[in-house]
Amino acid sequence: MKTQLIPVLLLLLAVLAAPGCRLFRSGPEKQFPAGHPPGYAELEAGPGERTPLPPEEEAEPARTRRVTVPSDAQERDGLYMSIRPESETVAAGNPVRFSLTVRNTTSTPIPILYPTEKRFDVAIFADRQQNELVHLWSSDRMFAQVLQDIPLGGGSNVTRTIEVATTRSRDAEEMLAGDPSRPLPPGTYWAWGTHEGTPFLAAGPVEIEVLHPDDMPEAPVEVEAPDDDPVIEALD
Repeated sequence: MKTQLIPVLLLLLAVLAAPGCRLFRSGPEKQFPAGHPPGYAELEAGPGERTPLPPEEEAEPARTRRVTVPSDAQERDGLYMSIRPESETVAAGNPVRFSLTVRNTTSTPIPILYPTEKRFDVAIFADRQQNELVHLWSSDRMFAQVLQDIPLGGGSNVTRTIEVATTRSRDAEEMLAGDPSRPLPPGTYWAWGTHEGTPFLAAGPVEIEVLHPDDMPEAPVEVEAPDDDPVIEALD
């Protein structure tokens, strides 16, 4: 009789020792939202058998905002826009100043509709083809959502000066890549100006160069001209 019980006992012990059996396990089983503890593939695996989950895919790096300024919007509905830099060469550390003007080329008032308080904007690119935006003046500014209809008198114009910061750091281009509000590091750029009302206008490009102060050309030294007036000596 005893010999007949031995196979039964061995079979029972094998069942109790199986990984899926919880008969002799104490305490409640810990539940995980995804069915697995963080970092491991199998909850039931024993010590030394835990398999790390595959690492999560890295987030795609932030891309520079895509902005394209049309090339055929400088003159519309009797309005003409222009953009002019205060200087085409600027020492890094000093701002680049742009003068943006919209002029009414007719003799009668033209209504301009503005959806916000933003009137103008400046977009600066690293290339003339607008493939890489490096600065957008309005990117870190907020404008009140106020709908305004403002007439521009015949022959009149409206002008706004916009400043863009620069930096002397030559490493800023890599450190601030993708940030359209970054200051301009030394380099050559192309700028477009836009009129943010209706009708929409755009002007540009104008080329500007930001130079490190050490690379700025020396200003010419002014030499006083000699006095060409004849000297009249008194006669004895």
